Amino acid sequence: MFMLRRLLVALCVAPFALALAACSSDSEDAAPAKHDAIAPIAAPAGKNWVDMAAETPEGGFRIGNPNAPIKLVEYASHTCPHCAEFSVTGAAPLDAYVGKGTVSYEIRNLVRDPVDLTVAMLARCGPPEAFHPLADQWWANFNEVMQRVQSAGPALQAASQQPPAVRFQAMAQAENRRRVLSIRTRLQDDGKLYVGVQDNGPGIAANDLDHLFTAFFTTKGEGMGMGLSICRSIIDAHGGKIWVSSREGEGALFQFVLPALKAGE
Repeated sequence: MFMLRRLLVALCVAPFALALAACSSDSEDAAPAKHDAIAPIAAPAGKNWVDMAAETPEGGFRIGNPNAPIKLVEYASHTCPHCAEFSVTGAAPLDAYVGKGTVSYEIRNLVRDPVDLTVAMLARCGPPEAFHPLADQWWANFNEVMQRVQSAGPALQAASQQPPAVRFQAMAQAENRRRVLSIRTRLQDDGKLYVGVQDNGPGIAANDLDHLFTAFFTTKGEGMGMGLSICRSIIDAHGGKIWVSSREGEGALFQFVLPALKAGE
């Protein structure tokens, strides 16, 4: 019986002894393997990896080399303070890696609440190149905009009960006169495309003109104040400019210019 116990102990201890022996080999053999740094990968001629964006099959938005050996995927919430902190402190260092072509960075929306869903849908309205700048802009102003969102609880509740689309409300208030919406386009001498959109509605108050493109500024009781801010972000991201002029009682004129694509681009 005694010999049997010794045999069982030996059988149990043997694997651990072998493992310790392997771990206790020469320090030279036990040293971690060294790998060469990944060499930068050149972007296509005339382009920068950071500016190259695409929507992925998984529904995310990726910037950088689609064939990068290191692929970083973040499941991010627009109402998450930690995501905002990561964006503010990590965007610039991360862009440096993405710019080398060795890392791609993809954001996939993690929706936690109705506000999160709204911001995610608005950020997806533009082209893939606009998604990351819009997300970073939101997170850069996270504390301010979230305070405004939280203080507007009743208005947000009322907005959520409105029909899916409420269009041209200002024009609908113009009583007993013909409603006109004019759209003009032309190619300017400087090679930029001009677009002007004008209505004959009640116009915009002079005190509101300077704030129309500010996030969360709205003149509508059920509005969130995101639409024009996003329009400006998208146009700015494409090297354009947007502005507005108006006289109360005479309608408003929104104008923007964008660089025109040349043949073959």
